[in-house]
Amino acid sequence: MTTSRSLGHRAPLLWLVLPMMAGLAAGRTWEITEPLWLLAGALGLAGVALIGAQRRWVWATALSVAMVLAGAASYALHRARLPEWDGRPAREVQVALRVERVFPQTDAKKTSGLATVVRSEEHLRELAGQRIYFSLALKPGDVAPVRSAEVKAVGVLTALPKNPPADSFDGYLADAGMNFKLGRGRVLAEVRTASGYQRFCARLGERMKAWLGERYVAVQWRIEKCLMKDDCDEG
Repeated sequence: MTTSRSLGHRAPLLWLVLPMMAGLAAGRTWEITEPLWLLAGALGLAGVALIGAQRRWVWATALSVAMVLAGAASYALHRARLPEWDGRPAREVQVALRVERVFPQTDAKKTSGLATVVRSEEHLRELAGQRIYFSLALKPGDVAPVRSAEVKAVGVLTALPKNPPADSFDGYLADAGMNFKLGRGRVLAEVRTASGYQRFCARLGERMKAWLGERYVAVQWRIEKCLMKDDCDEG
């Protein structure tokens, strides 16, 4: 015997995922300065949904609106945008950064990645705690900082647009919670070395990269030799 099941029964998470996505989109579109009020509203509506669990339209409506509010608040808290920086020109700053991620580079004299501002100049103290993208030059003989290291750097700080195109690099940074880019500068010094675990991971990554590079060169050489002799076999 079969019974018909509604979409809500077949995919119950849609009651949470779709409103949450709508809230994230709303948070990205509109500037939200008081996300705590949204969280309070979401909590209150979640309570209404719990109390009205016996009436489907009550809990469904309350839960959906609660997830929309939670999604909008989540985006606002995640990005932590500084609206007073809108329209300000790019300026040179000196900051201390805690590296979170380092991007691969073809130029050994440069480094780029994502970091959190640990300290900044007194007149820019609102930058502390902000996550930023950095692209900086290294001093001769220096190596790129490893994740969890803390470095002192100077460069040009530029605010990201409020709503950059989603398919652009600025859009990727904004969705990752970034508000600023630091470029056209250099690493001055390493304030604190990376943790032992992160140094181990970095060394292992370099070894794997070198090994894969050697394997790639060997395979390319074998293919070229095979094509020149025209006697390739399946091995």
